[in-house]
Amino acid sequence: AKTKNWADHNSDSSHSDHEAPAAPEAKKSYPPREPRPRQDLNEYIQSKQPPYYFKLINIPYVCDQAADIQSFFAITDEELSEKKASIKMINFEGRFKGVAYVNAWDLEVATKIIAKNENELKGRKIGILVETKDLQKEEETEETGNIEDMTENLGKEAGEKKTKKEKPSTDLEVIEVQEDHMETETEKEPTLEIKNQHKNQSKKSKKLKPMMMSGEKALVL
Repeated sequence: AKTKNWADHNSDSSHSDHEAPAAPEAKKSYPPREPRPRQDLNEYIQSKQPPYYFKLINIPYVCDQAADIQSFFAITDEELSEKKASIKMINFEGRFKGVAYVNAWDLEVATKIIAKNENELKGRKIGILVETKDLQKEEETEETGNIEDMTENLGKEAGEKKTKKEKPSTDLEVIEVQEDHMETETEKEPTLEIKNQHKNQSKKSKKLKPMMMSGEKALVL
């Protein structure tokens, strides 16, 4: 029989000592997202009376001004001034989110808006979605709420600063009170002397009364 050499022995022992490598974990699979139902914009504007509410998505970040959206839809200044249309750009922490809300109070303006659905602006296709409520007002109320919170915080900070500044004045008041207290003590000292003088006078008067009584008796005798 053929004897195993040391190399064969080491190779066999190495395989027996180490466990087999663990199989890699399988990646989590998620179900595919359902496509957003395509909205018939023409049916939307024909089936209801104004106002019409639209949400614009996928706007390039460089187009962060309302004038960019106005020129894209060819909305005139007169239409904006006559409140036939309004544009609200959505920002978050001072940065444009690539979203805007456009309201139309005129059928012709709404027709111009929906005609630009999936048209490109700066290389990106603009999506137009229909909204059932005025999101511009909700955004404005949120902004006003944030402003009110900021003003409240500023008022609290100002109040805290005032209290910090007013603390030295309380020390001055304590010093003035102490001075007033010292003055009252000094004023009390003469009153004590006066009381002592009254006591001494009363003692003298008590001593004189018996002498005068004895004198009177002597004269009567």
